[in-house]
Amino acid sequence: MKRIQRGITLLCTFAVTAQAASDDWSKALNDAIGKYSQQKIICLDANEEYQFRLKDGLHRSITMISVEEHRDSVIGKVRRAEVNVEVNGRLLHLVCAPYEMPIEIEGIRIQADTTSGWLSIPKRVQFSIWDASDPIVRTNRFGFPIRDYLLFSHGMQSYNEVVHYYYYWLGLHLEGSHKDGFPGGHI
Repeated sequence: MKRIQRGITLLCTFAVTAQAASDDWSKALNDAIGKYSQQKIICLDANEEYQFRLKDGLHRSITMISVEEHRDSVIGKVRRAEVNVEVNGRLLHLVCAPYEMPIEIEGIRIQADTTSGWLSIPKRVQFSIWDASDPIVRTNRFGFPIRDYLLFSHGMQSYNEVVHYYYYWLGLHLEGSHKDGFPGGHI
């Protein structure tokens, strides 16, 4: 009897630990992308439900129904998966593969990002969910990484070929430029 109680205690401890790890993983991932997108990343197992809150206060129920993974015949890696979900009772078929865009339904945008066969995640499928009125990414967070960069301002292009500036020869003489057409003189 004690052996059964210890087994049950061990299973309950494992379930609580797995849920905590899943919550920590999702929280860390959502914190990392939070400044770039308003999407919410969640992981669900079969028949598990998640309530997503829209900006207007309404809720959408998302239930993962099933997942079918397709592996390649050479090395057995998962190349795509078909995921069936219910959004407020409406069945939706999602394809989980590279370059798949999210689908809009019932005021949300949803995408199946990956499966546990593809990547080591705490549950069966990882989803990205947005309010449909939100942009997929916040474009105001993007910027060119090199300050004061001038296009074609260097003297070499690919394979160490010299860049020839023909602006001057085309009659596009720029104020203060040397004969290469670059305002500060280049060659």
